[in-house]
Amino acid sequence: WLSRSLPFATSDRGKAFIRREHISVLAAAQRCIIVAIRAPFAKFDALALHAPNSWGESDVAAAIAFWDDLSVVVASRPTPHFPVVLLGDINAQLAHIGTPHVGERAPVVQTSVGYRVLDFAQRFDLFFPSTFHRLHAGQDKTWQDTQGHKSRIDYIGLPLDWLSGTRDSTVATDIDLVAKTPDHYVPSVSVHLATSGVSTWLARRTTVF
Repeated sequence: WLSRSLPFATSDRGKAFIRREHISVLAAAQRCIIVAIRAPFAKFDALALHAPNSWGESDVAAAIAFWDDLSVVVASRPTPHFPVVLLGDINAQLAHIGTPHVGERAPVVQTSVGYRVLDFAQRFDLFFPSTFHRLHAGQDKTWQDTQGHKSRIDYIGLPLDWLSGTRDSTVATDIDLVAKTPDHYVPSVSVHLATSGVSTWLARRTTVF
């Protein structure tokens, strides 16, 4: 899911590409993987996950345990700790409750699992662009069941330090995921960052997850 043929970043210096030696797996389990990106132009840890279903009362305890365990795993990464980028089907809905991590767009009722996700975001300084009016445009829902019910359960979580450079959050509806019926839609976001130094530039990064 990391392309080595498409540019990962572009700037006035040209295009930058991810190479195999830039990537290493820090942790992997059935429902998540943490990949270290250590390119000259970008250093962060990508966390891809598929959280347990939390819609039934019997599922809530397992979902809460997943987030508690995940928090321990992410905190135990080798130091120094680089920023975390979350890419995941969190199987929960997030509501704005006065924190900088979740915005007011498409309000929902916060669930107990949603609070655990918020705890995770607070611990690792993440925010979710698709929940902010000023960052997101278009469709909000990312999942549809066979009866047509839609929910926003797939998210990109970015470091709060990247907030000022984040823009163009959308949900792509025209990507073929090879499903017989509509299922998940793909969140995407554009991040524009600038760094100093000869070999550590990242003037623009546009990625679709």
